[in-house]
This record gives sequence, structure tokens and C-alpha cells, in this order.
Amino acid sequence: MVLNNMPDQNKGSEIKSVTTALNILEVLKEHNGLRLTDVMEELNLAKTTAHRYLTTLEQNNYLIRQDSEYKISGRFIHYAEQVYNREPAYSMIGTKVENLAEETDELVQFLIEEHHRIVYVFNEIGKQGIQIDTRAGQYGHLHSTAGGKAILSEWSHEAVEQFCDDTDLPQITEHTITDPDELKAELNEVRDAGYAVNDEENIVGVRAVAVPINGPNGEVIGGISISGPINRIQGEVFRKELPDRLRGASNELEVNIRFH
Repeated sequence: MVLNNMPDQNKGSEIKSVTTALNILEVLKEHNGLRLTDVMEELNLAKTTAHRYLTTLEQNNYLIRQDSEYKISGRFIHYAEQVYNREPAYSMIGTKVENLAEETDELVQFLIEEHHRIVYVFNEIGKQGIQIDTRAGQYGHLHSTAGGKAILSEWSHEAVEQFCDDTDLPQITEHTITDPDELKAELNEVRDAGYAVNDEENIVGVRAVAVPINGPNGEVIGGISISGPINRIQGEVFRKELPDRLRGASNELEVNIRFH
């Protein structure tokens, strides 16, 4: 995965050499290490160019070399810790995500918004939880996920309008909302109900329910979602049991965050 899948608003100001270095890190992460020739092929780089980038990253401790393969170094653990520590509420939210996964036996996630995308921060899989490719640090779409829509529901109408213009609401499945007016109408329903849903809009066969988590000043911190297969997430479970459980968790968290 290279960095051309991000929003385009700053494309004209990017530094090509920095983008190349970051793309190298991305492909090495995706493949859990590659040889020099593989990096050349993945990114269409000349041998001398690829070697120069890889050597520079290795010398600065961002890569290690094992059996002729370049791999991401442990230095990035330090960067991950900075993300988890930048918001004091994250530790409380992480504990609540674990508890919800144990109580529901489903997949429970906490996600935040960056650059008009969601970023998965905590993922806990209950005993029956589905195994989907949403690792911590992975990006996803706001408009096609329950957690993303929960976050969007806390934005101003102007901010939502700008989001729709910037992203064009790509279609992920046949059920994804791609019309701005339809999305805005659903966000109004989310505000009234206090929870958001994803009905096979991001992954066919999977439903999710989510609530926003707000900080002490009313700012949205992120969203917590519970996901599962449509055969289990249906009826009262989908429209009452999980929403009630999540709204209770949200209320508890927001009180604790306010007085933390």
C-alpha cells in the first residue's frame, strides 16, 4: 500500500523524496520485510535509488536487515506509544473495549478520525468475534462504518459538507451510502438516536453498532463499535440490545473522562 490512497488536498505541497521513503516503509510493513530487488519492483525504483533509501533508513534505525531482507525496526514501537499516550482517556477507553468484548463475545473496536479517515486504535475479539482485517493503526472510511458515522454525527453541518466534498463518498459495498444528502439524513437520525449503524456498508455479511465518545469540553474523541455477522447482529440485538449497551458504556466513559 502506497500513500496515494489518502485525501488529495495537500498533494501539491508534498516532498517527493519523503513520500518515497514513506512508501518504502509502507510496502515493508505490508510484506513483513522485503529484499532490495522486491522493493525495486514494488515501487518501480532503480537499484541505486532503492539501495540508497534503504541504507539511509537502516542507518537511522528505522529498518533492520535480516537475511538480506529489510524489515521495520522496533523504533516504531516508541511512535505507537506516543499515540496511545497523547489522549489521557485512551487507557479508560481501552479497558472498556476489553470489557465489552468479554460481555458480548463480539468484535469491539475503538477508532479515531485523522485526515478524513478512521484509524483503528483498539481491537478486542470476543469468544465468537469475527476475524476481519482491521488491525490497530489501519485506516478505513468514515461514511461506511458505524464508528465513522458516530464521529461524523458530532461534526457541524459545515464540516460534514466539506467532508463529502473532499472524499466523494466512495462505494465500498453495494450497501454503502454514496449520496451526500442521504448521508446527512442518516447522521441526523444518529444524533436523535444516540448511536450509528453499519448494515453491510463496509463488509458484506457484517453489521455494526457504534456510539461517539466525547471529551470534557464536548469534543468528539472517537467512537466505539461492536461488529458481528448478520446472523447474530439482527432484530432486537441490532436495534436495541447493542445500542443500549453502548450508550451505557459511552455515558460511563464520558463521566469518568470529565472527572479524571
